[in-house]
Amino acid sequence: MKLKLPIAFLIILVIIYFLPIPVSQTRSIIIEGSYEKVQYLLNDLHHWRIWWPDPAAIKSIDNTLLVTIQDRYVLQRKEALGLQLSNNKQGILHTISVHPLNEATTAVSWQVNSSFRNLAGEKLGAFFGTRTSIQSCLNSLKSHVEDPDKYYGYNIRVVPVEDTLIVVNRMACSKPAISSCLRALSGALQRALTTAGYTGKAEKMFYVDSSRNDTTFVMAGLSIEKRVLVRPPIEMMKMPKAHIVVGEYEGDYVHVGRIHQAMLRYMKDHNISQVAVPYEKFMVEPRNAMDSQHVKLKVYYPPYIP
Repeated sequence: MKLKLPIAFLIILVIIYFLPIPVSQTRSIIIEGSYEKVQYLLNDLHHWRIWWPDPAAIKSIDNTLLVTIQDRYVLQRKEALGLQLSNNKQGILHTISVHPLNEATTAVSWQVNSSFRNLAGEKLGAFFGTRTSIQSCLNSLKSHVEDPDKYYGYNIRVVPVEDTLIVVNRMACSKPAISSCLRALSGALQRALTTAGYTGKAEKMFYVDSSRNDTTFVMAGLSIEKRVLVRPPIEMMKMPKAHIVVGEYEGDYVHVGRIHQAMLRYMKDHNISQVAVPYEKFMVEPRNAMDSQHVKLKVYYPPYIP
């Protein structure tokens, strides 16, 4: 009897070694967030970089976006009932389904179907390893949907208007000359305040409209503490004591457009309309090319909040 058990065990190992063994597992999670917010992060692999535990695992090869799960590349493929990720070489199929439970709660189900053709130990290791990886991914997705700072990627909020008095100067210039134009406008504002005898606090802010092809519209402003007398083309603006959408950005100024996109998405999600052009206020003013690679600023969008 003692000999029969080891023999039976060896037979089972041989079968496992030579035959593909189908493995199926499902993990689910409940997320306190709307169906649209969850789908935004899932439906495009570009957005996976926002919530994926290892953003470096999202790669683009031959114009195909790939994500690594347990050292296996899986290709995104949208399906009617959800999202499918497949790896034909390893015989693995991931199916992610999203189901709205109500307007504010969403269920996400992640199923893995595998047919491993490798060694028995690798089969078991791949199964249990993927299981752990999937749960951590679902937890990360939940965390990013439920935390606004993680979901939008920036600290975005609605606050009372702080800058109620602003002197502004604007002009059109060519795109290669934007930096020099802003410096010229800012210098003219500083001289105007000096001429007016203003000695208080003055914080710089800028707006750049890059929607045109060859030329662009730029505006420089200084937030001040009291009214001063200025002459055209410089203008004095009084902002209403209302609310404004503000987002905080820190990083290379080349990528500042990302926070603008995030703020527009934030306003759309919260049914907020933009009523005027946005502007940027530098917390630390960049003085050279190196400084512009690590700027710290706030972006403001004047809103209409129903």
